[in-house]
Parts: sequence; C-alpha cells; structure tokens
Amino acid sequence: MPFRYEQIVIAGALLGCGAPPAPTAAKAAPDAAAIERELLAAGNDVFAAIQRRDRAALESLTTEEFILRVPGAPDVDRAGFLATSAATPGEILSVEGDKVAARALGGDTGIVTGYQVARVRLEGREIVDRQPFLDVFVRRDGRWRLIFAFGIAPADAPAPPAPAPR
Repeated sequence: MPFRYEQIVIAGALLGCGAPPAPTAAKAAPDAAAIERELLAAGNDVFAAIQRRDRAALESLTTEEFILRVPGAPDVDRAGFLATSAATPGEILSVEGDKVAARALGGDTGIVTGYQVARVRLEGREIVDRQPFLDVFVRRDGRWRLIFAFGIAPADAPAPPAPAPR
C-alpha cells in the first residue's frame, strides 16, 4: 500500500524531523543576500547615529527591550544605551565597521558581526577604539531594529566599575 502524504507528515512529526511542506502556491522567499544587504545597511545606520549622537535615530533603530552586553560589565538597557551614546566624551570623528558581515538567520532575525572602529578627539588627542561586536537585529513593522548588542572591550580598557551594593 503506497504512503499517503498525511502518513509522511505524521511520521515526520513523530520522528521530530518534520515533513516536506504541503503542495501550495509557492510564496517567493526573500533572497538571503538581499536580507544580508539590508542588515548591513541597518548596522551602518546605527554607526552613523552613534557618530552624530542622534538619540532619536538610535531610538528608532533599537527595540524597547534592547540590551547591550559587554563581559565583565552590567547589562545596559535601551535607556542607558541612549544616554551613554549621547554623553560620550570628546568629539566623535567617525564610527565605522571593519570586516563586517551579516547573516540572515531565517524569518525576521539576523546578525551583523565585525569590528566597530571609532575615532574620537579627546583633550587634543585622537583616540582610535576598535572593538569586536555582534549585533542581533529583528524585523519589526518592515524595518530591521537592533535588539541585542554584544561587545568585547579591548584588553587595555579600564575595568568597569563594580556594581553598587544593594
């Protein structure tokens, strides 16, 4: 007796491996390369907003539940990130990405990785800060927004302040 489609679906579900999709009119899936270009553009928008200290732009580029995580330091929520970005000391000369790559993870999630390179003039000296990063973006209302950022402080960076006792 030949297998019917329903039997394949049930067997696949029981085995945890799924089954081929039911024959339907195929909906064109977005091209992964196009999504990755969109993610790179969103990452560049974040760099540009940081450089301009543009709080409104950063707010529109991040989700309400945004978190910045740097090992050894407390997590920073969206409000803290917006405040810190606006209060960066010195003159921000540029914020750019280096060796930046994007990866669509399927659905409405993607990541951007690389190095954030910021040039700042502080007390007459130009400082170049280069930090590896991983940014997680989600698509909301048709736009890519940053939901999670992971950065690694350089080895010669000062230790983060200890959390205040409770």
